[in-house]
Parts: sequence; C-alpha cells; structure tokens
Amino acid sequence: NALYPVVGSALIIYSGERGESFLVPILSHKVVRYIGLISFSLYLWHWSIIAFAKNLIIGEFSFGLQLFILTLTFVLSALSYHFVEKPFRRDEKLKAFLQIKNGLIALSILAIASLVLFTFLKLYFPNTQTQHKDTNCFKSKATMESVGECSFGDTQSKKIFVLYGDSHASALYPLFESFAKENSMKGIFISLSGCAPLFDIRREDGVGNASNCTGEYAKNIENFLESNAKEIEHLYLVARWTLYERGYILNGRLQRATHFLSDSETNSTTAKQSATVLKKALFATVNKINNELHIPVTILKNAPTLHGDIGKRGLKNVTREEYLSQLNYTDKIFKKLVQSDGITVLSPIDILCPKEECLMYDGNEALYRDDNHLNHKGAMMLKPLLKLKK
Repeated sequence: NALYPVVGSALIIYSGERGESFLVPILSHKVVRYIGLISFSLYLWHWSIIAFAKNLIIGEFSFGLQLFILTLTFVLSALSYHFVEKPFRRDEKLKAFLQIKNGLIALSILAIASLVLFTFLKLYFPNTQTQHKDTNCFKSKATMESVGECSFGDTQSKKIFVLYGDSHASALYPLFESFAKENSMKGIFISLSGCAPLFDIRREDGVGNASNCTGEYAKNIENFLESNAKEIEHLYLVARWTLYERGYILNGRLQRATHFLSDSETNSTTAKQSATVLKKALFATVNKINNELHIPVTILKNAPTLHGDIGKRGLKNVTREEYLSQLNYTDKIFKKLVQSDGITVLSPIDILCPKEECLMYDGNEALYRDDNHLNHKGAMMLKPLLKLKK
C-alpha cells in the first residue's frame, strides 16, 4: 500500500520543519542527501534491472545477486544523474545541444548496463536459460481448448500428458518438451514458482507468489483435471519437495518466504508442521488424481540442493550421502505412495550422483542455474529417466 510510505514521509518532513528533530542530522548527512539527489534515477533504473534479471533467473534471487543488482542500480543512477539529469537542470543554454549528446550518453549507459548485467548473470549462473515463461491460462477457468499457450510438443496429438509443478517444472521444461516431441505427445504445462503442485494447501508467508498458490488458481487446475481426465494419459508432478518440508533456508537461515504449507486444519509456523501438511497433501492429491480421476501419476524427486549458488568459489560438491539425507523425509512418503498401482517415483540420484559426490559440472559446463534448479544441460541429463517410462 503506497499510503504508508507517503504518510511516513510527510510526518518525517513535518517533524523536521523547525530543525529540532533527531532525524535532522541523519537526513542532513551528505550520503543520505546524495541518495535523495539520485532518487529519481534510482526509481527509473531499479525496476528495469530487476525485470531483466527475472527474465533470466528462475526462482528466488540469492543474496549475492540481490547485492549485485543493488550496487549496479546505484552506479547507473549516479552516472545518469551526473551525465544526463544534472546538465539538463543546470545549463539552460546548452539544453538544445545536450538533448542529442546526453541522449546518446543515456543510450550508451543503458547498453553498457545491459551487457554488464547479462555478463554477470552468465558468469554467476553459468548456462542459464529461460526455459518456459509462467503462463496465465490457469489464472482463469481453463478448458482443453483454452490452454494453447500452455501446450507443447505435438500440440495436435490426442496423446496428452500434464506437467504440473513449481519452478522446478519450469526448469525441467526442455526435458519434457523433448520427450513430448520424440513420442508425438501433447504436453500441458502448469507451473507457478514457489507453489507446491498439491490440492487444498496454502502458503501464508505472504512473499512472492504465496497468495497465488491457492484460491482460484489451484481450484482451476483441479477442475481442469476433473473435466479432462479421460483425455489425459499421464501426469508428472515435479517440485522441490524438500523446500516445503524444511522451509526456505539460505546461508543457514530460514527466510521470510518460508514456503511452509498450511491446510484447513494446520496453520504452519514451523518446518515440522509444514512437513506434516506436505505428507497429508501429497497422499490426498495423488489419491485424487490416480484413484478417483484414474490418471497415472509419476513423481520426480528434486535434484540435490547445493551448498551455495553454482559458480561460487570453493563450493564443495554435495555427497551422495548428503543427498539421501536431504530426501530422507520425502522418500518415506514416496515409498508408501508407490505401493499403489498407477504411481511411479523417479529419482535422478544415479545420474546426478553416480559416485560418492554429486555432479555440479559436466566437464567445464555447469548443470545448475543456482543452488537447486538444474539448467538446460542438467535437465537434459535426466532424459534416460523418461525414456524408461514411455
């Protein structure tokens, strides 16, 4: 709500009207005053940079990336303030001449900024590629005819499967797209970052897509599957399951975007409660899809979570034993689920952890885009898993 900062700013200005407020020396400091001078440039630059980064990166921004974006925003804002904004304001006689000159400078700064940001993201997240945009077709009532933008593979085929998941489904999109084309199948893509592909759950941390994970969006997906169950041959559930069990841990600390799952009976405030809701929701969701709608379900376990973002200096490989420990809780759930006919669980462990240590690179090429999402190359390495389950 924009009202709060506006009222807060007005109160700060009012309190310092007579120069007696304790805020006066703070707000009069040359650093704070300079930030005020470049504030318009900050406003113009920050959203463009963030939007550009979001187009390249799937999932949450790491602390390192946030720090880089903040630094780049300040540098570019200072440059545009001194070379574009300031000359226009102070020298009326040169305005006509500077309109062309500073316009060229502004374009040059924009081009350099784009190159710097793109280069940094390529180095910080090697081989990153945006695989599939988040689609809006399930934000409103969806039918088989209305999900064209969410379809891939052989879109005219009558052999249909659904890829349903969070941002990890998006990261593995090239794998499933290849699978669909090779088998002349039509895939339907359902993915929303940070939203577990489960029915009747919610996220209440209020960060990112949390508010979109339930309500109309989730109900539309459920209704779509119910209405088209006879046409759908298979459904793949893909998610970072351990995220909803343990919460979003970064640098050893639980983040504000906890990703804890709640349901009608439990408002989760701890990882233990979220893990319990995850277990119950997995059983309920898979039971409905497989036993009630008679759609076979394949669950794909998430890849190992690294000790830090790929490309970080000194980053140690996750061991096979550590990966098994990460999956300890969800594996117990999956072992019970596969006892029912029509349910399959696929694990990437023998591909990504063929020896004692799990892979982060194939030669000099990274397999991850951050600390948990596989990139294009990493996703395509899992192709043998789907080949076995045609």
